[in-house]
Amino acid sequence: MSDQARRKIAVINDDPAFLQLVNDVLEAEGRYDVYRFQEEETSLAELRALSPDLIIIDILLAELPSGWELALLAGADQQLGPVPIVVSSPDVPGLGRRVDELREIANVRLLPKPFTLDELRAIVHETLASSPADE
Repeated sequence: MSDQARRKIAVINDDPAFLQLVNDVLEAEGRYDVYRFQEEETSLAELRALSPDLIIIDILLAELPSGWELALLAGADQQLGPVPIVVSSPDVPGLGRRVDELREIANVRLLPKPFTLDELRAIVHETLASSPADE
């Protein structure tokens, strides 16, 4: 184990294969612990209990608008509000208009789909580098 604590990342998506891929890629970095949530089983209480350093959420989930609503609720939540959120979506034009709404209450970055694994690693690293770990 390194001198630095591993950062906790909550990944919320309705696709188990996507969740596994993100888990494998980020855990291979050796500095992240990835917690996977399928959207329908995710609640704010679970996210609060985890106290993640970063939330990655797919906005175009099968049960739209629940992914969007979860992002808004997490951003507005007293405990989760300071946690940066990476929003992933293939609908960049449509999402771009709505991200401004989310940015009013949360630290949000957009990761357009499709994305490369290098783009995923980069946005996670950059977002966490600009967000101090809770000590």
